[in-house]
Amino acid sequence: MSGGPPTFDHVPIDAPPIRATAAGPDRGIVAAARYTPRYVLTRAAARAAWSSINMPTRTVSVAGLDEDVITMGATAAIAALRRANVTGRDVTGVIVATSSSPYVVKSAAAVVADYIGAGPDTCVTDVGSGPQAGLLALLSALQHTVVPGPTLVVAADAPAGLPSDSVDVTFGAGATAFVVG
Repeated sequence: MSGGPPTFDHVPIDAPPIRATAAGPDRGIVAAARYTPRYVLTRAAARAAWSSINMPTRTVSVAGLDEDVITMGATAAIAALRRANVTGRDVTGVIVATSSSPYVVKSAAAVVADYIGAGPDTCVTDVGSGPQAGLLALLSALQHTVVPGPTLVVAADAPAGLPSDSVDVTFGAGATAFVVG
């Protein structure tokens, strides 16, 4: 594994919002940010460790020991909120989409909402329908307004499998967050 500082990409604050036609002209993506873990598994390292598995990409981001979808998603969420010039208190909805939540029963969206400082009346929703969960969450936020105000959409995954499983070397870890308003 090689490393460097985590990377963050942001939509500039002065960029025009991306508009969603289904929700009308006043609802769109106001800001976006992502978080990518600093650790990277290279094809050469994967081949040396698991000679029977073919890694389809040159590198895959790997979550650190202290990272999971909650910490990665919360980091991306804070960055997106800053880009949108919105505080956690301003957010009326938090949607977290993941297929690799560390919780079976507990709400990942409630944890992220608490981390960003959202109010107690914030509507929280967890989406976990597989790899398309993030897209479904974003489309839901763009097309449906449950509560007026900005909605934070977080999509994060950190696939895990057995060392002999090709899932580990096919999909990387990371998170992205959108402020929809």
